[in-house]
Amino acid sequence: ISVIPDDSDAIAEEVRNYMNRYDYVITSGGIGSTHDDVTYEGVAKALNEKIIIHPKFLQTLKRLSEPNMISSSDPITKLAKIPESSELLYATGIQVDSESSYPI
Repeated sequence: ISVIPDDSDAIAEEVRNYMNRYDYVITSGGIGSTHDDVTYEGVAKALNEKIIIHPKFLQTLKRLSEPNMISSSDPITKLAKIPESSELLYATGIQVDSESSYPI
């Protein structure tokens, strides 16, 4: 486990280090729509790849977002920017109604 700042160069370095040591590297956080969400950029740097706007991902995000929820399409477009070799994964799971905890 490693905790690193919201800095794409630091993320890239850590991802590269872990890729050299492990078969799987799991990242958590930093994939939202704000300026400091730079995990995908860091992963792309680690892999020497470009960031692309994934058309199917963008279409899905636009379809799922409520028109009044977002004032512009910029946050949605940022969410759809992923490393070029990325494959979209569709996770299944559950959400429970709890005020104090969120099981994963």
